[in-house]
Amino acid sequence: MKKTVRNREAFYTIAWSRAFPFDKYSITRMVPELPGLAMFSRRGDEEKKPLFIYGCWREGLRLGIKYLFDPQYSKNPGIAHDLLDGSLFLRYAVVDTTPRDMKDVLSVLIARYAPEYNSREYADSGRYDAIYVKEMDMREGDVVESIPRGGL
Repeated sequence: MKKTVRNREAFYTIAWSRAFPFDKYSITRMVPELPGLAMFSRRGDEEKKPLFIYGCWREGLRLGIKYLFDPQYSKNPGIAHDLLDGSLFLRYAVVDTTPRDMKDVLSVLIARYAPEYNSREYADSGRYDAIYVKEMDMREGDVVESIPRGGL
């Protein structure tokens, strides 16, 4: 992720992984242990309308997603159950700056996509007058994000 601040306006650039079918085994092979965002949808890249966007800071993406779907640890068991009712695809983006930056990015994405299982009232950190998020896709074969120096 890249972040620039100008005059109380924040500009973020995030890089999404390719979409891949979700199952408990793909997490350990495909998802990094870094903090970030997970976007769940019914289809891959053809339809970018997410069902749920989930932020994982403390545990990192791999463990955070595992906990989301583990009935013993999940703080959202109803959402996890509904998501697993049908084919599910996952994309992730690493957000490795601060939890408040993740909150800002997550609030913009929820407002932009209005996912079915996210609260529309999810608020940003309140630090900036305006927040802008540019989304990029990682290229095929990329293991980590590659954001150009220019960012936004």
